[in-house]
Amino acid sequence: MKQYRENTFFSAVNRIPRYPEHASDKDKDHNAEIYTSGNTPHLDHLHVGRMSGYFDLELQAHTPLIIGEQTEKEKKRFIKVQKIEGKPFISPSIIKGLLSSTYERVTSSRFRIFDTPTHSTPLEYRAGKSRKRYTHTPYQVAESAQVQPAQSHNEASAAERLFGFVGKEEDTGAALRGRLKIGPVSISQDAIANNHKPIALPPLLSPKPSSGRRFLFERSKSLDTEDSHLKRELLFNPRHFLLGEAAYPTHRSCIDQSLEAIIKKHCNSGGDLTSNESVELHVESWIKEQSTLKCRIHFEDISLKELAFLLWPLVPENLSPNDKGGFGFLKIGIGKPLGLGLVTARIVNGFVYVQTTDELTSGYKNLSCVLGIEYEEKSVSQLIFEANIGDLSTLPWIRAFQRIAYGFDDTEDTPVRYINLEENKVNNETTDDGSPKYFADSKWRAGRAPRSLWLEDASTATDVFLTEVKTENANDNS
Repeated sequence: MKQYRENTFFSAVNRIPRYPEHASDKDKDHNAEIYTSGNTPHLDHLHVGRMSGYFDLELQAHTPLIIGEQTEKEKKRFIKVQKIEGKPFISPSIIKGLLSSTYERVTSSRFRIFDTPTHSTPLEYRAGKSRKRYTHTPYQVAESAQVQPAQSHNEASAAERLFGFVGKEEDTGAALRGRLKIGPVSISQDAIANNHKPIALPPLLSPKPSSGRRFLFERSKSLDTEDSHLKRELLFNPRHFLLGEAAYPTHRSCIDQSLEAIIKKHCNSGGDLTSNESVELHVESWIKEQSTLKCRIHFEDISLKELAFLLWPLVPENLSPNDKGGFGFLKIGIGKPLGLGLVTARIVNGFVYVQTTDELTSGYKNLSCVLGIEYEEKSVSQLIFEANIGDLSTLPWIRAFQRIAYGFDDTEDTPVRYINLEENKVNNETTDDGSPKYFADSKWRAGRAPRSLWLEDASTATDVFLTEVKTENANDNS
């Protein structure tokens, strides 16, 4: 008789719900304009009741940042901090990507980065000795919740309206220019670390949609239930499931640790670490922990609500669960599942500099000011308060975001790591009718997803998965 051992850990990859319909219903009293599709602004004039201006953004690294240019030499892949004329160059697109992905999360917008051709192909799962196709594709699941990439102005969600988009369909595709501009990025002195020999990162592959449970959540009006362990064949059925955003919880034991220390910790965590130089990335240089990046963010013709949702996650204290205090982290660059790329994002001095369209109109009439000359200084807290966006931490997708940002106090007994191959194998076991198998001795049912981080009770609970204990008798019978 097979025996099994329980393994306790926090999953290194989880998901954040993306459910605009639920968002609109749950938060309609405060922020209906944010969750409504369409209403794209005309860009040929400034609108009454809106504002333009800028703020200075500072990112402080709390683990090494692996960003820069990638090359290939002798079938090995390398990455190093890019230099132009001998000086480090950090592309503003990195900052734009951080801001846009964060804004997508807090506004429950459509996916702006989505591999439509790949996700339009039906996925397969193993059923006994054969393989079967799921009834629907990931794209169809996204489409059912209206989170697939926008193809027209009428489909544009909050993130497309603020950051812009380009439709991919040749016949109906549309485009919209964004209303944010990212200035040059400066970097603190002595921020670049080099090693005499490139450091190999443990293999990091893109999340696989076929590992459906990691990225799906069950469709319900309240999002207040744990997984019901439905049959495997029902995964990717939009009647039962929706797509979440893959996200990586913070490894709190990695905060302010060196690259070498973080890699060593990961290699002792118990996940699958099979080395393969074709997928390994060799780091030649990186940005050290405690380094800072700074840039100026210009915005034009945006509403107070839009500005408040942009600013809210740039207050690190907002990214901590209510019962934790402290602050949470955003993430940039490569190696997020390892604990790399942690940054705190703060608005310098806590002030934003704004001009309202009404003030500009009066200034143009009186020939007393023009766009970009005179600004009113306003505090971030004042602007968020005036926008009346309510307590965002009551919303399920925000609670999941906060838990991802704050992370877990991982220890040797309960690390943050991937589900390994043996655990995944047991988790996929089914009965003859395709239902997840129940292991009576362990009081444990297969068909599990990582914990639902938006549920109050489940967000701090560990994940528990089984592995088969290999005994001498089992080896003799094999």
